[in-house]
Amino acid sequence: MSFKKARVFDRTNSTPAFLSAGGITDFIYEISGNISDKHMQEINHMDTKDNVRVRIKAIKDKGFSLEFLKVANEVFNLNLQFIDSKMPDILAFLLKYFYIGKADIVKDLIEFIQIINPCNFNSTLGHEFYEHKVKKFMIGVALGMNPSKVWTGEFDTTSGHVVIKEDKEMLCYHVYNHDELQNYLLNNVKFETLSNSRHDFGKIYKVNNEYFINLNLQLRFI
Repeated sequence: MSFKKARVFDRTNSTPAFLSAGGITDFIYEISGNISDKHMQEINHMDTKDNVRVRIKAIKDKGFSLEFLKVANEVFNLNLQFIDSKMPDILAFLLKYFYIGKADIVKDLIEFIQIINPCNFNSTLGHEFYEHKVKKFMIGVALGMNPSKVWTGEFDTTSGHVVIKEDKEMLCYHVYNHDELQNYLLNNVKFETLSNSRHDFGKIYKVNNEYFINLNLQLRFI
């Protein structure tokens, strides 16, 4: 199968980003509980190789909780809502539990939140709401959704996607066979922690006597 126009993910030399990060993909969480400036300073001064996760653990260990507030960038927020009205909330839960350390592969995190069901979907008849909705998001990213640009839902790839695996095998997915593509992405994409010093996230900050922390979303091929 050949494509006249296709997006190519070449995994032979590195693990390419599926969704690149930046301040535009920050999710803002409010920290609830009896937190103080002293706590903020103590937690922010934690400096380790994986300091964002260490800070998140410290927040939990001190009895505080993270409550999703909003997506930092309104264009990205509306793009997510355009895919599904619950998408900002679902990604926020996945992102939070990734930083807590539950898992990093998208499929594993979905299996976790399907059990706790933070959005309170009625799954009594077996509907896999979280997996279905996240698949829609991943197809949107794969076929043209850019966090920084208003997305109309149109695919910018008219033919398909080519994934070149480490063993040089080429996997070709036609745009009309997106079920196969979305299943591949679900199993082969993970959440990734970036350098918070470069991207300026992962520290507690205070606004009008309330405390917040930003967590950054980036997805990369396994």
